[in-house]
Amino acid sequence: GQRALILIGGVAVNTLFAIVAFVVAFWLGVPFPSPEIGYTVRGGPSEGKMLPGDRVVKINDQEIIAFSDIPQVVAFSGGRELTVGLKRIVDGVSKDVTVKVAARKGESDRFLTIGVYGLFVLAPIEKDSTADKLGLRKGDRIVSFKQKNGKRTPFSRPSEISQLALENPNGQIEVE
Repeated sequence: GQRALILIGGVAVNTLFAIVAFVVAFWLGVPFPSPEIGYTVRGGPSEGKMLPGDRVVKINDQEIIAFSDIPQVVAFSGGRELTVGLKRIVDGVSKDVTVKVAARKGESDRFLTIGVYGLFVLAPIEKDSTADKLGLRKGDRIVSFKQKNGKRTPFSRPSEISQLALENPNGQIEVE
């Protein structure tokens, strides 16, 4: 009697909490990195076909919602040629563009890639941090790192930004 009632009450409260948490999470929004191209790898399959700022909307017949969808679809392509649907801004107008790229193994790993990396968008910046002192703000989109010798270096991982900054103390981070 009473034990069964307590057991059912616990299950009911847990279920109710899960429903409320789900609604609140999606009401507040769940951030997904947009499938916008930050840069293409020099000599990679997408070089000259995809441009910084292009938004990947479809690969073959699969809709792309977040940047993390791109490597997943490419990984399961088996190295076949992919048809990539893009939204590209040309003279302020959004145009649909379709390109063909063949996935291949990356230089530094054994996974298939099309040689694209996303943009880095900054999260909140701590007051008096190095980023704050450099004038970086939440929402800035990091494009590349300009070294002292003038060479612009795009990066594929956030840790590379720190490494480049340490190796090039007079360098500049370029943001949009």
